[in-house]
Amino acid sequence: MGTLSADHFVIAANNLALDANDYFIFNTTDQTLWFDRDGSGAREALIVADLQSGAVLTAADIWLV
Repeated sequence: MGTLSADHFVIAANNLALDANDYFIFNTTDQTLWFDRDGSGAREALIVADLQSGAVLTAADIWLV
């Protein structure tokens, strides 16, 4: 349990992981949070949250239990 490691989080203007260990992607264009179980692999990312306009999110805001 604890917060998400920054190694597994990326902030981007889209919902695409940059490398194989980017599992959570915060899309700054539409303030959506995505989960990608294989990082930059072939599987598609899934939207897990749609935040308010202007939202700011970091890995420390995501708690894993």
